[in-house]
Amino acid sequence: MKKFLHGILFLIFIIISAQAQSNKISLVVASYPPEEKLGTTRQVYRYDFEAGEYRGRTLIASSTEIRLGSGERIYRNRYLVSRNGDVIDLVDKKILNLGDGRLSRIDGDRIFIEVNKDRKNGLYVYDLGTKRYGLFRKTGLQWGMLSPNGLRSVNANGSSLSIYENGRFRKSLGGGFDLNVEANEMSSEMLRVAAFWLDDRRILTQKGNGNLVIVDVDGKTTRALKIPDVGACGGNPQIYRDNRERLIYRCDDTFEIDLQKKTYRKLAAELGYGFTYKSGDTASTEYFYDRRSIGRVWSVSAVAADGYLAMLFAAEGKNLGYPDGVRVWNKYRNEWTTIEIAWGAEIIGWLN
Repeated sequence: MKKFLHGILFLIFIIISAQAQSNKISLVVASYPPEEKLGTTRQVYRYDFEAGEYRGRTLIASSTEIRLGSGERIYRNRYLVSRNGDVIDLVDKKILNLGDGRLSRIDGDRIFIEVNKDRKNGLYVYDLGTKRYGLFRKTGLQWGMLSPNGLRSVNANGSSLSIYENGRFRKSLGGGFDLNVEANEMSSEMLRVAAFWLDDRRILTQKGNGNLVIVDVDGKTTRALKIPDVGACGGNPQIYRDNRERLIYRCDDTFEIDLQKKTYRKLAAELGYGFTYKSGDTASTEYFYDRRSIGRVWSVSAVAADGYLAMLFAAEGKNLGYPDGVRVWNKYRNEWTTIEIAWGAEIIGWLN
C-alpha cells in the first residue's frame, strides 16, 4: 500500500513539474549596450517568463562581430541563425559560428552560407552535429534558391525558371510561370516568379497568381492546387515556410497551403496561437486574443507564442525604427509587461 501511495505521489510530482516547465518561456531580443553611442557591440538577451510573470533577463552573447538586423530566426527551439550565417546556441550561451557571408538555406543539421569575397568564395556549411564549419563546394556561384542537398539552385527571371548545378547552368525550365504584379516602380528585371524547393528534385511555383504547380528538374509540370480570386500583387509573390514550418503562399494576402490535402487557408491578420490584430496608418495597432481585444499599442514586429504576445513599442507617433523597448501580454495574468531597452532592440523570437 505504501509503495502504491509513493507511486501516486511521485506521479503527481512529475505532472506538476511538467506543468511548471510548460509555463516557462523566454523572449530572445538583441540590443546595444546603453553606454555605446555608435552601437558596435551586439548583445543577445533572453527575457524569461513563468506563468505570465517576468523573471528577469540573461545575457546569451555579446560581440562586436555579431551582425543582426533582420531575417534572424530561432531554429529547433535552440539556435539563433542570422542572415549572415551567425549561429548562437541560446541554451548553452555560446557563439558557435560568426557568419561571413549570406545565409542560403538550412537543411537538417546543415546551415548553408554563401561567401563571395576576394580571397574566400564558395558555398560553406556549418554542421550543428559536428560543430564544424567548412567549404562545401567552390566551383561557380549560386544562382537563386538552393536545393536541400546544396547541389542545385533554381533561378527566377520574370516568368522563367532555370536550374543550376554546382553553380553552373544546367537547364532552362522555360517560361509560362506567370505572375501578375501591380504597375509600380519595379522594373521588369526585378519581377520574379515564386519558387520553393519541396525536395532535391521538385519545385513549387505558379502559373498565374494563386495557380500553384510543381515542376521537377527535368521540366515536368503537375498541378498542385488552385487558390481562386487571387488578384495582382503589390510585389512579387512568395512561397516559403514560416517559423512554425507552415508552407505559405503570399500574394498580398497570406495563405497556409497543404499540398497533400490540396487545401488552403487564408491567414487574415493572424499572428498565430489565437492572436490577431487590426492596424491603421495613423493609429496604434489593436491586438486581440481569441477575438477579444487586449489593447492598443504603437508597435511593430509582433510575435506570438502559446499564451504570449510580444512587440517592439514606442510612444504614440514616434519613429518605430527607434523603439523604447518591448511590451509583452500574457493570458495567465491577462496583463501587459513593459520592458524598457535603451536602444537598438530587435525581437528574434520565442524560446520554449
